[in-house]
Amino acid sequence: MAGSTDSGDIPFYQLFADDPTTSDVPDHVAGFLNLCFARSLLKENLDRHLRASAGITLAQHEVLYRLSLAPGGRLRMAGLADMLLASKSGCSRLVDRMTARGLVEREPSSTDRRLVFAVLTPTGRSTLVRSRPIFLAGVTSAFGEHLDGDDHETLQRILQKLLAAHDAWDVRRCEPPSHDLSMKPR
Repeated sequence: MAGSTDSGDIPFYQLFADDPTTSDVPDHVAGFLNLCFARSLLKENLDRHLRASAGITLAQHEVLYRLSLAPGGRLRMAGLADMLLASKSGCSRLVDRMTARGLVEREPSSTDRRLVFAVLTPTGRSTLVRSRPIFLAGVTSAFGEHLDGDDHETLQRILQKLLAAHDAWDVRRCEPPSHDLSMKPR
């Protein structure tokens, strides 16, 4: 059509140039996209590193880590799904795969048959002990060493603010424990 401009030919920042009410939108979208791209890249790299070096996925490592922090090495499946920000069915499939490998067990509640717990096994604990230094080295090389202390504090403050704005900030989910994890059974 003559005289029309395909929006694919217009640079992103110019889509909002004539509307003063959207002057911050390009910055908002760029920040959001950068956050999404960085998260995806870091997660994929760390997952690949854990698979190659420890034989588990990043998601499996997180399950083992979360269970290691829980009293008795056990969490209700619904609580684990909440900690992982996963659906109950997605968490259940993940735990099923881990159960098949002997990393966790499912344990029904002795008081309420509707409740099921994911329980860390000795094999899961030893896998976590092996994967923990790989995870920490991966986080440091892919993320930590590229930012200085002020950057880390600022990023943590920004992300906490975003999570709180969406009523999703949970210190249990978002901050590592302040004590050293010896990986000894609780």
